[in-house]
Amino acid sequence: MLRTRLRPSFLSALLAGTVLVPAGSWAQAPIINDLGGVGLMQTPTARMGTDGTFSGGVSHVSPYTRYHIAVQGLPWLEGVFRYTSIGNRLYSPYPDFSGDQDYKDRGVDLKLRLLQESDSWPDLAVGLRDIGGTGLFSSEYIVANKAFGPLDFSFGLAWGNLGSRGVVSNPLRVLSHRFDQRNSGGAAGDFNMDFFQGKSIGLFGGLAYETPIDGLSLLIEYDGNDYKSEPLGNRFKVDSPVNVGLNYKPFDWLQTTAAVERGNRFMLHVSLTGDFSAKSSMPKFDPPAPVPMVRDAAWTAPQPAEREAGASTRGHARAEAPFVLRDALRQAAGSYGLTVVGIEEESTRTVVRVTGSPLLDEAIVAQRLKDVLPAGTPDAGRALTVIFLTPTGPQLSVTLDATPVDMGGEAPRPLAPQPGADDIGRKLVKELSTQGVQLQQASFQGRKATLYVQQNRYRSLARAFGRVTRTAAAVLPPSYEEIEVVFVERSIDVMRVSLLRTHLESVLQPDDPRSVEELWAKTAVSPPPADRPAADFLNDEFYPRFDWTLRPRLQQSVGRPESFFLYQLSAAASAELQIGPHLTFSGTVARSLVGNFDKMRNGSDSVLPHVRSDIKEYLQQGKTALVSLQAEYATNIAPDVYGRVYGGLLEEMFGGVGGEVLYRPFGSSWAVGADLNWVKQRDYDQRFSFRDYSTTTGHVSGYYLFEPLGVLGVLRVGRYLAKDVGATVEMSRTFDSGVTVGVFATKTDVSAEKFGEGSFDKGFYISVPLDSLLLRSSRGSASWVYRPLTRDGGQRLGVRRPLYESTSQTTSQRLMSSWPSVLD
Repeated sequence: MLRTRLRPSFLSALLAGTVLVPAGSWAQAPIINDLGGVGLMQTPTARMGTDGTFSGGVSHVSPYTRYHIAVQGLPWLEGVFRYTSIGNRLYSPYPDFSGDQDYKDRGVDLKLRLLQESDSWPDLAVGLRDIGGTGLFSSEYIVANKAFGPLDFSFGLAWGNLGSRGVVSNPLRVLSHRFDQRNSGGAAGDFNMDFFQGKSIGLFGGLAYETPIDGLSLLIEYDGNDYKSEPLGNRFKVDSPVNVGLNYKPFDWLQTTAAVERGNRFMLHVSLTGDFSAKSSMPKFDPPAPVPMVRDAAWTAPQPAEREAGASTRGHARAEAPFVLRDALRQAAGSYGLTVVGIEEESTRTVVRVTGSPLLDEAIVAQRLKDVLPAGTPDAGRALTVIFLTPTGPQLSVTLDATPVDMGGEAPRPLAPQPGADDIGRKLVKELSTQGVQLQQASFQGRKATLYVQQNRYRSLARAFGRVTRTAAAVLPPSYEEIEVVFVERSIDVMRVSLLRTHLESVLQPDDPRSVEELWAKTAVSPPPADRPAADFLNDEFYPRFDWTLRPRLQQSVGRPESFFLYQLSAAASAELQIGPHLTFSGTVARSLVGNFDKMRNGSDSVLPHVRSDIKEYLQQGKTALVSLQAEYATNIAPDVYGRVYGGLLEEMFGGVGGEVLYRPFGSSWAVGADLNWVKQRDYDQRFSFRDYSTTTGHVSGYYLFEPLGVLGVLRVGRYLAKDVGATVEMSRTFDSGVTVGVFATKTDVSAEKFGEGSFDKGFYISVPLDSLLLRSSRGSASWVYRPLTRDGGQRLGVRRPLYESTSQTTSQRLMSSWPSVLD
């Protein structure tokens, strides 16, 4: 038996300076316990990490070795995924099935904050341990924490494994007899809903003391587990229910714990931590942003006059405007949310009075009204004053001169592009290409230049917009004042953004007090035009457009009986050929480099069509695989409606034809879509041959984005690959760093018995933007998807780049959230 004793002098030194004064909240970095959640050692606490923090680590106390990852998915929700290796038990009694591998148990924990600590109240949380699968270590608990200076106390009630010491009768038994008996667990992959059951519950608690030594904390806890009924028939001797340990954080990203548990076992734990909410500090070595040309005052845009009680037009002879002019101005104003209440002709200008809330910046609206004045008539030579009337009386007026002023006796400068549109367009193509942006076409109307662009370099949409507008301001002749950018994603026009060149030039001046926030207020964001205008410049070199990438491809399987971790690392070459405005051909070829999938011996036992469970055959026979080869036609069907059709080898296991349509109102948080596909199963070698199985599959999908937290909820209802019918629920969150963490679950009309181990399909995924890891900007990402088991029920077709994903890259929400980087 191992005994420990703290000398009084050492304990006195540790507690020196401690003042027992309640703290409003505990501000120290959270301690990761043995099981991966925030706690002490074996016990949880009510504390949580800051929003977006994550951790991963390993702990060992005989006979348990635990591997865990955890995410603070929401400010009030902690999630943990864990594998526990039980060193004194075999995976199975059959060597041909699992060899001498130790027993592995996977589990999921959730902790929900109920109350946040204040001067009067403690932190309060409720938690569920090992809620999925066998439930060998399943527990539920309620725990509270209160801090007094450097001391943080915790106390809780526990049901199940954590509370097996059972010192108090379960108070929930008075509500129902169902709380009398606790189930011992379920089949692997099941989801147990029998919470807070059992005749008795245990108590647990402890304290963490932040010592004067930087990063070092003393941990003491009372463990509510008596270890007499551990999983798989284990029963451990306990010399003391009090566990004692030291936690040390030498760096922000590393913490270690060493402890004595059960009074006779040594525990060691190492955990790495990070923050998904922290934006990457990786420096970028992109080409420098172009410097806009210096323009004289003759070409700058008018600034809105100060708001005043009235905008006087006294001293001018006024007359009613001709009917043709009145009609043109009313139509133009109506398209920007305004109503014309008066149009007057004066000797040198036209005065237009409007009411309503303009959809764009007032100066931009005035410029566009100016553009409708008929060319070649006296009206085109007049100044234009637009007076914006408000319900309370004050007005805002904008005056535009028809012709730039005469500088130094020179002849008035023409408004036509100088040099020609082709010369301007080709220079834009060259300079934008340097910035990683491709120009499809451009139009030059009046003092406005409209650019249709496609970009695959910048994850930050605002940075892409800033590079485009600064390039345009460096190339366009000085007569062009408004720069309008229409973003194109995979042949689909998705968003129009415009600003005045003067506003961009002002914010780029080092001595100008205006900020990027003010620039955002003057930037107009709107849906793309329903129909593209006739192009003054068409980039005839844009099509055909060929792009290719070469990157590593990792496939893995965790927790299989043959080996805990199976993997295959391949080199994947992908290519894409755009041969027209809407038609794209793409494909991927992969060659296996190294891996151990040859160890996979156990085939599928599924009674459903083997749409996914023959994974062993696909991995072992597809060493050199044609992963995908398809053609796609995508287009804007109508305003806010996108569509595409596709056909070919759509993924590793299926080929066929299909189509998708998406309705996504511009600027809205919701969208709805539908897809329909006829597919046939590919042969195991992943070349051009097919197997006999075919089916029709498709779904109706609803999307809702809760913008304040970046949380996306998706519901899909339809028919799956194994001809089962059901629904998939998916929840994900994208943090400020661009990292996305999500979970999903699918339930269909396939019974739990037919589905097999796991009962229904479920899993989680993590997507990390490559931009945070590379020295050059990138829109790419690396993703990892985990499913506890590969089964055939609830399996969807893995089509590339669905419409919601494609259109999500370029939205007003993404532009606004990334706006601080517009001048990077």
